[in-house]
Amino acid sequence: MHLGSYPCNTSVDDLKNAAFQQYRARYCGDFRHEQIWYIVRDEPKWKYTNNVFGASRSSSTVKSSINLDNEEATTRPIGRNAAKEAAKGKAASSSSSSNNRLDEIFEKHIEVNQKSFERYQSSLDNKNVLKEKKLKIKEEKLKTEL
Repeated sequence: MHLGSYPCNTSVDDLKNAAFQQYRARYCGDFRHEQIWYIVRDEPKWKYTNNVFGASRSSSTVKSSINLDNEEATTRPIGRNAAKEAAKGKAASSSSSSNNRLDEIFEKHIEVNQKSFERYQSSLDNKNVLKEKKLKIKEEKLKTEL
């Protein structure tokens, strides 16, 4: 029995009961998703015209229109692949920001070490100058003693 074969004066409750009977016959059990059906039944995916109920969705005559001038267009949720790419991008950007932070720390470390090295070099230069002066003094003493 096909739901599209009922007369026009059949009530909604009669159609619902017939649909439940068909479901029970086909799947050997009661339809347990009636509350969900009431939520989704007005969605375009589940709308059918009178004679199209048994036809496949691809041959359905249900037409939908899209208003391209509508500025408040509904946005689609992000898909699985796009979510993965976004997560990779965030991980890469997080890694990039971590690398930037490490680069900053490394540069600062190099700068501090450079300053420290310069001070050390300066102290060595001063020591060398002092040693040279001491040597000159010793040489002068030796010359004067001779």
